[in-house]
Amino acid sequence: RRQRQMCIRDRAKFIWANNTVATAMHMLIWMGFKRIHLIGSDLGFSEKPYFSDSTEYRPFNHDEDSPAGEISKAQEDKNKRLYMQQLSFFHSFAKYGAPIGVELISCTKTSPLNAFLKYVDPSIALRQSIERAENFES
Repeated sequence: RRQRQMCIRDRAKFIWANNTVATAMHMLIWMGFKRIHLIGSDLGFSEKPYFSDSTEYRPFNHDEDSPAGEISKAQEDKNKRLYMQQLSFFHSFAKYGAPIGVELISCTKTSPLNAFLKYVDPSIALRQSIERAENFES
């Protein structure tokens, strides 16, 4: 798929990567969020490949000879490509967001995002967010 660039406030360009993660990130920026915590973003680097084993999605996740509970090799390869695209997207998002004050923070201990994003434990991130909100209200 072709990637398009989108201008945010005429000061920075963000990559539009044609997936729900990219859409959600753009919506957060348009809504004015500047500090974004990514929780549960392991990008497929978990112990077992993630997929839905429901009968509704099974035709998409399985080869005909794949048993229930196992992802097909074709789907696993597609997932890996998507995760690599998302990793690249987040790298660009962080790079181009920093100059306009957008901070992307990883709250997933095993995430490959930690190679270029600051990691903050989720409980600490939550506490800091609550403190910021309380200071904002006063």
